[in-house]
Amino acid sequence: MLTNWRRSLLFIAVVAFTVGIMFTGGCNFDRGNLSGDQGKMPASADSLPGIGPDAVAEVVSSSGPAVVKISTQKASSAREMDPFFSDPFFRQFFGQPYAQRQQEEGLGSGFIISGDGYILTNEHVIDGAEKIYVIVSGHENAFEASVTGADYDLDLALLKINAQSELPFLSLGNSDQIRVGNWVIAIGNPMVWIIR
Repeated sequence: MLTNWRRSLLFIAVVAFTVGIMFTGGCNFDRGNLSGDQGKMPASADSLPGIGPDAVAEVVSSSGPAVVKISTQKASSAREMDPFFSDPFFRQFFGQPYAQRQQEEGLGSGFIISGDGYILTNEHVIDGAEKIYVIVSGHENAFEASVTGADYDLDLALLKINAQSELPFLSLGNSDQIRVGNWVIAIGNPMVWIIR
């Protein structure tokens, strides 16, 4: 689980760095450094896509309610957490230790893809979880979720929660309409992120 957390943290750092570089490059390009129109600024920065003081805020405002926090619980033993207990060399000296069960918790993020409660997340978020809870913005209590499908190779999982009302959701885009250089905004719950 610690490895997954480190992998997620590294992924977040790389995405944040990349977005920062893209934003800086876009600002320099906009100033006319490559077009020969140095010194000329457009009449209104708000007319350009992805530029303006409210560009990110508008995406977060419209997409944020469909982004959820996922909490997982899994029982593990001290033997699973300590690599020495699984090494035959050390077992010959220390024997088989008493395998005390411990409760391991995890955090992740996902987003609702249909109003009836289907949620898309990463497979590593729910891997090995015995209980999965989903916290939806605007709802006081967490929903217990069930795994509908998961794919290790794609690192994708589909969860289902049963809410009594229609939930806000995000429609999936068409990858054929994406081009190199399009803006990317990462949104999510604290400590976890979703790429949009």
